Amino acid sequence: MAIRYKPLIRGMLLGIMLFTGLYGNIILHEAGHFIAAEHFNLQPKMYLFDNGTGTGFSFFNQNFYTTYNKPITQTAMIDFLIALAGPLANLLLVSLLVFAYLKIPKTKQGLRLAILMLLIPSVISVISNLLPLAGTDGGMVWSYLR
Repeated sequence: MAIRYKPLIRGMLLGIMLFTGLYGNIILHEAGHFIAAEHFNLQPKMYLFDNGTGTGFSFFNQNFYTTYNKPITQTAMIDFLIALAGPLANLLLVSLLVFAYLKIPKTKQGLRLAILMLLIPSVISVISNLLPLAGTDGGMVWSYLR
């Protein structure tokens, strides 16, 4: 029985694309918060692959977050805008990927599939980060909108 390497390699590449899409979305999301907080001069700090203490790296106990200084005079609107910036960064990526997917000819199925592997975690990220749960971006966004 001969081993067929082409499907195996293709599957591995798609898995890498999915993995890249997942972590790329997380980093882009946190960068959205960071840029918004930086815009308001709140001295943000971004933590990627943090072990939960803010001092170490962990690949298995991962925490991704952005902190910033909150002056006493800060309004709820600024918190709302910073919370919304993360999901909006992901939504921008979704828009770009959908546009790219639609522009790629149907004959290039491998490339279209690769774009889908990047698109799936992007869509999930937008939806999950806008769910109105306490302590999340969506919770903060929806509480401000009430």
